[in-house]
Amino acid sequence: MNLYDYFLKVQNELGGSVLTVYPAIDADDDDESVWVIMEGKDGDIGSRHILWCSISKGRDISEDEEPVYTSCPLFFFELVPLGGNDRWREKVRWFWEVLEQGGESDQAWEAYGQGLEAFDDQTAKADNPYPVESFFHKAWLKGWQHRAELF
Repeated sequence: MNLYDYFLKVQNELGGSVLTVYPAIDADDDDESVWVIMEGKDGDIGSRHILWCSISKGRDISEDEEPVYTSCPLFFFELVPLGGNDRWREKVRWFWEVLEQGGESDQAWEAYGQGLEAFDDQTAKADNPYPVESFFHKAWLKGWQHRAELF
């Protein structure tokens, strides 16, 4: 299915005004999903909001509900500057920063996961095992901080 077909499908399912549709790249392999910006009838920028929509499973999750998916395109934040979920947007920015690491992105996600676990194990931020100033140090710290924000 091309993006225009997704656009029409989302428009028909959700009603309202779909401003733009963009494919999600971090969903399950068996799940066709897209990022959507909806706009209120008045067309005011304040009426816009971001949704993650599963085409194959027929469900949608708003930014306010903090989707687990984080591949929302960064330009969506420029189109929807008002409101939003700052904590989730930080995770989306982190997703794209890791993706830019190219071949090292798997190791960065591993370090991030270790940071999540370290917070659960009550490890102090200062116990980060990676060399200071390295991207992996930053990844571990981001994981630790993101888990800390949940508590």
